Amino acid sequence: MSQININIRANKQDKERFSIICESLGLNVSSAFNVFMKKVIIEKKIPFELTTQKTLSNLDDESKEWMLLTASSMKDWLDDKDEDKAWAFLQKAI
Repeated sequence: MSQININIRANKQDKERFSIICESLGLNVSSAFNVFMKKVIIEKKIPFELTTQKTLSNLDDESKEWMLLTASSMKDWLDDKDEDKAWAFLQKAI
């Protein structure tokens, strides 16, 4: 079976954490994504629940801090009605 390369953009720290977990399972990052793809193909769905509703109680401290800083920054920008600046920030954050 022929193989192709897939490029994925990720946060550096997330990639490092992911790599450590994969290594502890005896996998490399590429193998882990292949396992994920196979699971999606077999189940014909994402193999975990996706939701748009996050609560602060199920986030780690770093994520809570990021969300609060983001919300604060967005509020400041929206108060100034600088929509272009706010949109640029959102695109960078995503």
